[in-house]
Amino acid sequence: MVLTDRHHGITHLSHLDSLGLIQFNSLSGFNKQGLPKHFTLAYCGQPLPLEMKNGKNNISVGQVLLSQAGQELAQVVLVPGVDGFYDYVKEQWKAHAPSEENT
Repeated sequence: MVLTDRHHGITHLSHLDSLGLIQFNSLSGFNKQGLPKHFTLAYCGQPLPLEMKNGKNNISVGQVLLSQAGQELAQVVLVPGVDGFYDYVKEQWKAHAPSEENT
């Protein structure tokens, strides 16, 4: 969810957190650790290949994670993607784009 109005965005995210659908951490955010060297994520069917470089195997994933209930709900509810979100994520993680010899 990309929200342009910070106050309303935090209110909505806090509400989803209280329902148990997400985990929201506006202070430090979340990191995924123990990632393989090469992996692919997808957003609304658009693949985004990533490569962990320089022996690192963690990546910052933002301030919101889906809870187990949120993940299960996401599997059965089809929603359109947020315009521009894929490009935003691609830009945020451009340091993890695979090198040409690995694509």
